[in-house]
Order: sequence, then C-alpha cells, then structure tokens
Amino acid sequence: KGVVPPPWIINDVVVHVVWADVARECFLRGDLATARELAMEAKRHAITHGDLRTLRVLIILIARVDHAQGKHAEAIEGLGELQDSTVSELADMTDILFECYTFLSKPVWADDVVVGAFAAVKQAAGDTETLE
Repeated sequence: KGVVPPPWIINDVVVHVVWADVARECFLRGDLATARELAMEAKRHAITHGDLRTLRVLIILIARVDHAQGKHAEAIEGLGELQDSTVSELADMTDILFECYTFLSKPVWADDVVVGAFAAVKQAAGDTETLE
C-alpha cells in the first residue's frame, strides 16, 4: 500500500508528485492561489500514499505561498508539521522562518537562527561533536 518509488525510477507516475511540480511552477509564476490549492491537494495524497519526501517539499512550498500571501503566522505554523528534513530543506525552512518573524516584527537574532540550524544539522548527521 502506498509504495512510492525512488526518484530515479520513472515507470510509475504518481499524480501527487506531478501536482507538487505544477504547484511549484505556479508559485514561481506568481499564481499563488492555484499553487496553494494544488499543493494542499497533493499534500493530502502524499499523506495517503506515505510519501514523506514529497510531503516535506509540499509543506515548505505551502509555507512559501503563505508567506508570499502575507499569512506569516500560518506559514510558521505549517512548518511545525515538519518532523524530518534534509539539509537543503532545513535551509529553506530557516529562510522562511526568518522572513516570517521579520514581517511579524518579532525580532529574531541571526545567531539564534544559525545556532538552531547547526543544531538541527548536527542532530540529522548524528554527530556528537560541536559545530563551531
């Protein structure tokens, strides 16, 4: 049930992955409403199929759309759904959070953001040494 193939196997086309790509293109072209609608539908399907990789991409995309629409608190709340992430997803998430907190006039010190990002990378890598 819900087995999603690795990204290098293309014999199975999974519709929610296609929707995620179309949503990203809509976002890049400035069609935020369509991007969010497609991303939300793709997210529901990614959850159903157990596709965590696409789910993470969609959560970040939805947060970007929310931020672009001025829904900064919703963007921050949406990013709270992420449980695991790659380093590049962590960088995207840090960027979105920094921008959202800036727009909400809640001061976030760059040192706090960087320290938090390094801690997350350290945890993801399973490294026991300090990152300094």
